[in-house]
Amino acid sequence: MPTISCPSCGYSEPVDLHGSYLVKCGRCQQEFAAVIVRRIPPPQVDVVCPQCGYQESLSLGGSGKVQITCSQCNLTFIFPSP
Repeated sequence: MPTISCPSCGYSEPVDLHGSYLVKCGRCQQEFAAVIVRRIPPPQVDVVCPQCGYQESLSLGGSGKVQITCSQCNLTFIFPSP
């Protein structure tokens, strides 16, 4: 669930909304506009350790390379492989 933070006092609270809203801070009563955008979770990717062959499903966002440590043999490797 997303949270919004008051620009006046910094108070944060969770909201279950989507869109643009006029919000009133629960602490200092400051009114401000908030835009809440739902984020799609990253897809699950099957990653196979090149040393022991252990396979894990991980949530990896973006298209760059990620450093992963195998939870089975502790090998650290780059995914996807160069």
